[in-house]
Amino acid sequence: MVKKAVYEKNVHKYQISDAPKCDEHLVHLDSVRTSMPKLLPVDKAQEMAEVFALLVDPSRLRLSSTASI
Repeated sequence: MVKKAVYEKNVHKYQISDAPKCDEHLVHLDSVRTSMPKLLPVDKAQEMAEVFALLVDPSRLRLSSTASI
């Protein structure tokens, strides 16, 4: 199966073929356990997401910039 994607803005066309896939689903528990303590806490992630959401919207960013004046 071949998937096609077209980006009209950049006028680039490319094709993505399905990559080979494993028949089994394998979880490397040692790797998962090692990385869990490094995950960002949910409350901190939520706080950061709200800050980034502000930065995405130009109107909100402009309004928030007036708070620093």
